[in-house]
Amino acid sequence: MILLAINTASKESAIALIESGIVLGEDSWGAAANETEKLLPNLQALLQKGKKKWQDLEGIFVTKGPGAYTSLRVGIAVANSAAWVLKLPMFSADVFEVWEKRLTLDRQIAPHAIVVDIGRGNYRLTGDTHSYSLEELIDLGKPCYGELPDDFKTKAEVDFSFGQGVANFDFWKLSKEKMIQPLYSNPPNITLKK
Repeated sequence: MILLAINTASKESAIALIESGIVLGEDSWGAAANETEKLLPNLQALLQKGKKKWQDLEGIFVTKGPGAYTSLRVGIAVANSAAWVLKLPMFSADVFEVWEKRLTLDRQIAPHAIVVDIGRGNYRLTGDTHSYSLEELIDLGKPCYGELPDDFKTKAEVDFSFGQGVANFDFWKLSKEKMIQPLYSNPPNITLKK
């Protein structure tokens, strides 16, 4: 299967082109609320570099969140649109699952925490709705993987890139979806008409 993978749910946006579990190419950039300008040109460049066309794709994978409202929405809108136009199956996972797949099996089994930055100095852990501060994360006393400052005391490095992490999924076990709905870190602050 030739798969295009998109992640705009993280502090670092990432894309990958994967064929039969092999990463043909990938790219990443710091998310700066500019995915509307960067995502499509970078996807096109990735396809050209991998000597593939949109019509060669056999599936789309997108990280569904949690993430920031605007960047997450852009990535999911592009994924949903491409899958609909090309009539491709869609696959998704949350950002915690994607980080988990970037670890070797022995690290997945060992005590650890996957951490996502939800803004304003707050962090969230897999399956937990509590907001953690950096001090609280240190108190966990275990290696932390994910979106943390580079100099964070218990930050541990992942073993695989985004693309290889996606390639590590068992796509036979992931359900195919017709349309991906985003999971937001914080609900969007929308002003309703009076």
